[in-house]
Amino acid sequence: MKIILVMFICSGVAQNCIPPITSPELYEDEYSCMMAGYTTAASMTQDMGREEVNKHNIYIKFECHKSDTLQPGINS
Repeated sequence: MKIILVMFICSGVAQNCIPPITSPELYEDEYSCMMAGYTTAASMTQDMGREEVNKHNIYIKFECHKSDTLQPGINS
């Protein structure tokens, strides 16, 4: 079964998150998805930069879902 990575970018200042972003890549297992989630979150944080992250108290969370259990409406 394939695994899908879903990213959530949130602002602690605004107290909300943008709509979830689903990775186009499918992963073979939970481990691969988790490693991709941590790597992607770190890269996204660097891309946003220290100033924006600190100004908006931005944080990124992610989930790995089996492809057949992904809820409708969660896509990129």
